[in-house]
Amino acid sequence: MASTAYPPGPPSRFPGAHLWAFHRHALKFLCHVNQTYGDVASFRLGPERVVLVTHPDAIRDVLVTHHRAFIKARRGDVSKQFLGEGLLNSEGDVHQRQRRLVQPAFYRQRVAQYAAVMTAYGTRVCQQWQAGETLDMAQAMARVTLAIAGKTLFNVDIDAEAKDIGAAITTLLQFSSRFNLPFAELFMKLPLPSNARLRRAQQYLDTTIYHLIHERRANGRELDDVLSLLLVAQDTLNDAIGMTDKQVHDEALTLLLAGHETTAVALTWTWYLLSQYPEAEAKLHAELATVLDGRAPTDTDLPHLLYTRQIFTEAMRLYPRPG
Repeated sequence: MASTAYPPGPPSRFPGAHLWAFHRHALKFLCHVNQTYGDVASFRLGPERVVLVTHPDAIRDVLVTHHRAFIKARRGDVSKQFLGEGLLNSEGDVHQRQRRLVQPAFYRQRVAQYAAVMTAYGTRVCQQWQAGETLDMAQAMARVTLAIAGKTLFNVDIDAEAKDIGAAITTLLQFSSRFNLPFAELFMKLPLPSNARLRRAQQYLDTTIYHLIHERRANGRELDDVLSLLLVAQDTLNDAIGMTDKQVHDEALTLLLAGHETTAVALTWTWYLLSQYPEAEAKLHAELATVLDGRAPTDTDLPHLLYTRQIFTEAMRLYPRPG
């Protein structure tokens, strides 16, 4: 029987060397493999053979053109224990159905409503800042994006609980890299303090989200938020059946994670880069002054804020949030 041919990759100096390097500094290790062995390379992580794909065309083949030929496999199985089976983890027919059910929450008119919330909260934060004040932008951006996520997703003001919710989300994301490691399912069962922290964070977020779901179902109110859309969504294409509480929870948790921490990180790096390039900052202010003329922005201004969009996309290109 012919052996499978794999792309070239780094030799292992000793058993588990690649796994140790990946665990210590995943990005550094993966960059080394890419720079040394090209756009498609392979190596072992413990008992598993990994193929690293970095060329944009090949990535598109995996994620778009031939996405049905690939599955999340072990990573999805482990992360479902903590993040549920929302769009981030679901696959195949389940993913397609959930995508149809969630899609109305992101129609153009809905996004315009979210933009108004973002503007209102952003304006409120700016009014709290004082000239010459020193700020921790990471904390400031985390707080405002969490407040926006709470309002748009659940129509609640979570300022009082922002610290606890933010800490729980940070814990989930901090340890999510473990889901990628071999033996992850076994590792997560070990009685480690970090695993206990992870489960406490999960339980706190679960309790918070399920409370909102049960409260909304009990009073029957349909508010202008994502939670209401998820609760009334029906898959008219197939069965006209809506989501269970578990499915609503999983999608809400996924959107909360995606809409809070990743956005806060992108904004923080944007502020940092602007502080390093005063000419870019000056050009940004000039565009804002021309387009907005001192008023708060709306979603209709976005097509005209070309340089502002370029700054933000460049910040994400330079400092992408690792998954």
